[in-house]
Amino acid sequence: MQSLKDIIRPEVELFMLLIQPRLEESQRARVVELPAKNGFSFTRFDEICKRFRLTHVVAYGLKAFEGEAILPPEMHKEYESHFWSAAVRNEFWMLGKELPFAVKTIREAGDINPMLLKGPVIAALNYDCPGLRLFGDLDLLVRLNQIQKAAEALLASGFEVPEGKKKQTENAQTDTKTYPPLVRRSSTGQSVTIDLHWRLSDRYDTDEDRLWKKSITHEFNGCPVLVPSPEHRLYHLSLHTAQHGFTPDVWNGSYLTMQCVQDMDAVIRSEGDNLDWDELREMVSASNVGSHCHSYLKLGNVLFGTAVPDAFLEALEQDASPPIVERDWPIMAKEFLFEQADDMKRLAFSVLLRSDFKRKVTLRYLYRRCFPPSASIARHYGIPETSLKRYYYCVHRLLRPRIIKKGIQLSFRLVQMVLRKMVS
Repeated sequence: MQSLKDIIRPEVELFMLLIQPRLEESQRARVVELPAKNGFSFTRFDEICKRFRLTHVVAYGLKAFEGEAILPPEMHKEYESHFWSAAVRNEFWMLGKELPFAVKTIREAGDINPMLLKGPVIAALNYDCPGLRLFGDLDLLVRLNQIQKAAEALLASGFEVPEGKKKQTENAQTDTKTYPPLVRRSSTGQSVTIDLHWRLSDRYDTDEDRLWKKSITHEFNGCPVLVPSPEHRLYHLSLHTAQHGFTPDVWNGSYLTMQCVQDMDAVIRSEGDNLDWDELREMVSASNVGSHCHSYLKLGNVLFGTAVPDAFLEALEQDASPPIVERDWPIMAKEFLFEQADDMKRLAFSVLLRSDFKRKVTLRYLYRRCFPPSASIARHYGIPETSLKRYYYCVHRLLRPRIIKKGIQLSFRLVQMVLRKMVS
């Protein structure tokens, strides 16, 4: 099996080296050597960094090469400004000011103790610096019977529901997973968004009681806040990325998949022997996202050297249905990193031309993508879930020019690939 370094372009290799959490001496020498190669394209390197939204992480990686001209000065300066912007926003504003304010406001409304989820937790507890993990809002888990009281407390403190989402507050149903977003703007024009959840997913079965029982407390600027245990952070990462519609094969080459893989690596590196792998296996298997978790960890092993017990991966393979087929992960990683992503070709390849895909699973996946649940349509378009408009929007979303164009492109790709397969 080839290594990833042997089959990727030098621009991709430099990108991967600079976002690594730790570098060996030979890797450091490679960072200095690659940009000096004939034909190295900084334009292509910049496109890769921005496609994965990791310019701030590249800037942090360059701090270990003070005095070395790795990137052009203007590019280096731009990336550094992205890092400092993320660091100040995350650490001092979102985690140091807005999070304590929101948690204290909710607690004062009654016996409510919210739990912080996803990006902010991992940024604060598992990365070397909170500025290395971008996140857009604050996700708080609240018990269902307390959600209305928590929302009212935030609304009374200056938060508002966006205009297009107000109808959802009048028709909130328990078969969704989140209250409409609550937004508060400061006098400087900055805004913070809070999503109140009462469950982790409306697509997969989840056990929130287990999350509450194993939660731990962490202080943010003097304010104690509940956060998930390390293994439950890994579980929620698998669940969250899976419900965005990414296949277990991670063919999408998307920044969200990269973010998931990086987050998993950060949790595993920082928590070490504290992880309860049996607990993680039970959770991902119960929610039927074990194959997703397996793929992200395998991809992480190739990209970042993520260390995962073999016994755990074997257990996920035993639990998965349909069975997980072993793949050449360096080749998978190369496709994932490919700097000129051809999403239509990848969709055609992964959905229709892979021998390990079950037809019934594929058709179910396509059906869910074309006809999402009524709750999702209502939430997306800001209409009551019982409104007949949901049928109009269900058809409308499939007839947009962009979707029709993608459908034509996909059909063309499919014909191309089937013909090639027949000829070969």
